[in-house]
Amino acid sequence: MIGEAIPHHPFTPEAPAESHDVPIMVSNTLDERTYREQRFDMTWEDVKAAFDARLGDKSALVLAAYRDDDPKATPYLINARMITDSSFRRGAITMAERKAAAGGAPVWSYVWMNPSPAYGGRYGATHASDVPYMMHDMRMPLAGPSAESVRLADELASAFVAMAATGDPNNARLPDWAPYDAAARTTMLFGSPTRAEDDPRRWFREFWDAELARPRLTPA
Repeated sequence: MIGEAIPHHPFTPEAPAESHDVPIMVSNTLDERTYREQRFDMTWEDVKAAFDARLGDKSALVLAAYRDDDPKATPYLINARMITDSSFRRGAITMAERKAAAGGAPVWSYVWMNPSPAYGGRYGATHASDVPYMMHDMRMPLAGPSAESVRLADELASAFVAMAATGDPNNARLPDWAPYDAAARTTMLFGSPTRAEDDPRRWFREFWDAELARPRLTPA
């Protein structure tokens, strides 16, 4: 219970003082939400209709931005990605922001971009699809025995080993990875290729931050 075993809510309203000197990695996957979505045959009209009530006359503009960002993605994937950007990913970013703002030990951020080959790849980079790679086990269902999987496993597993050994995920298998801060928002994107990027998917982050900050009318 909060106040007894758990003295306060973790990361709300700020990073916990107990871990001030503990470095962390915060991660998420590009298509987190697909593991909960089942409408594989969605059309673009279905996606727009799903967001019309939420976004009103902005839904067509936002959907076009997502399609331009990834022209090969299916409506099913884009629908899940929009939900991911407005929920899962915002939580991960908030954790990184608050840890960085607290000072003390640094925080590193990554996004797993590599789509799982499972079921013909229809789930994209779904929830927990990075776990086999961090364990360096490509036999798990969401991974696959390929040279690309070995490379990604070498990269991600080495980051976790380095983090455990030194408190810093940087190692010879990765590009230089700066800690996260609110100015640069440096994030490692594990994919093809793996690369560090400042504030990736910035437009989508800023859109959802602004949209979800708008006051909502509530029934009297």
